[in-house]
Amino acid sequence: MMTDEEHNKILLDVIIAALQGYMQGNRGDQEEPSKEEQCGEVKSNFAYLLGQAIRQWRIPNDNWHTSKEAQKVWELIVDQTTSKHKDISREHLCYKETFTCKKEAEGMVIPRFKGTTRDFGKICYEKIYKLDEKRKEKEYVFNDIFIAEHTTPIADIRDALEECYKRYNFCRIRLRREMTLILDKIHITQMLRIEDRRIEECQNRITVLFLKKKYNGGSVYEYLKNIDSQQIYKAIVGKCYSMLPPKNTQNTEEYTSTLKAVKNANGNHVPRWARAMRIDKGYSIKILN
Repeated sequence: MMTDEEHNKILLDVIIAALQGYMQGNRGDQEEPSKEEQCGEVKSNFAYLLGQAIRQWRIPNDNWHTSKEAQKVWELIVDQTTSKHKDISREHLCYKETFTCKKEAEGMVIPRFKGTTRDFGKICYEKIYKLDEKRKEKEYVFNDIFIAEHTTPIADIRDALEECYKRYNFCRIRLRREMTLILDKIHITQMLRIEDRRIEECQNRITVLFLKKKYNGGSVYEYLKNIDSQQIYKAIVGKCYSMLPPKNTQNTEEYTSTLKAVKNANGNHVPRWARAMRIDKGYSIKILN
């Protein structure tokens, strides 16, 4: 099996190639751009490829984090005797990893979102069952209820890599070393989908929240390179995950029915692990590790 180091070494070649294409697609100094470039296809295709390649980077173990409420829900519903994945805080789950629920979780109502909507007016819920209609254990996937949120946004990493390339493309050894340093500053937090939807600042967090305000428009590359990785994570958590304001979403039929279902299943109150759905109140995402 390929090690993380071997994986990243190969992937870095892909990232560099995609970055070159992305930067060429962004150039405005060509006298006669091609038809595709005029339509923006080159830029968008390489931007997508670069983003997907960055997402495949295997980050250091210490850069994986879990919210306290995600850990709580995992412990409440997941059958650790039959599920391949045992502990969310010790494993790196992102998307379609499967798990089965334990018998004690039957009847639990878990608020969640389908798709990419951030509108709490479209919130729904999952009622946990042990068995499906064929009387077999029903499998859920990680992304049904949880999400792996890129605390360090891909957009910030991309911008830093672009500046890094401009500085060191003349020396491929130095370039690879510097790009690896930046990519290893990526942090991911596993949290509930309802927690993720409370987040207001999602893109270019470093550029918007720190460089423009604190460092007077400084370099995202220099920031990521020179600031300790865990310090960066704590700073973003403090700005983006804490003291989130109430949401102004109108109480739609979907929201009202989901809130009612959660309350009915929990003695007419919203349990602590589901409080992110209380859009009339502020909320902070608490980190376990």
